[in-house]
Amino acid sequence: MIVTIKTKLLSQTAVGLGFLEAMNSSLTSKKVLYEMTKRNSSEIISVLDSKSQEHTILRDSLLPSLLDNLSKNIHESYPQKLFETGVVFSKGKPIDESINLAAVIAYKDTNYSEIKAIMQSLLKTNFKIISETKTSQNNELFTKGRHADIFVNNNKIGEIGEIDSNILENFRIRTSVVGFEIKLSGLIFD
Repeated sequence: MIVTIKTKLLSQTAVGLGFLEAMNSSLTSKKVLYEMTKRNSSEIISVLDSKSQEHTILRDSLLPSLLDNLSKNIHESYPQKLFETGVVFSKGKPIDESINLAAVIAYKDTNYSEIKAIMQSLLKTNFKIISETKTSQNNELFTKGRHADIFVNNNKIGEIGEIDSNILENFRIRTSVVGFEIKLSGLIFD
């Protein structure tokens, strides 16, 4: 019940900020999750006997699916703003599940400051959580030098930045995209 209320608060605030909510499957493809994003696939969680090549992997991130959503909407006008709150998985015994929040903004003049303001607003408005960002090492998904880790009380909760142009090309997205993803489990969900 509490998860539903908190998720609804986030959704209402994001919609109020001009975002559309995406609801992607927890099952996705290796192509979208790893190959198109150039992400490390060493921790891949495969599903046995999948009926479709598009649903063979449990997702460990929400951002690749949001980029896939943008790639299917390139004929729509910009700016495009999407967000998703959903379960992601990581290897463990048993498999670990956590709730994440991710958002992307796509249009020619979007920038890091815009997505950072959105992320901070979502956390502060709903939960009185103050976050900070610190420049971080490379992440394949983001442009080198335009990427940061997100911290709350000195604990890393996510990443934020401008999506790398090579990744955008892989998805056939022809405009700038910024995004973030944060782990809500342990932050607002126990």
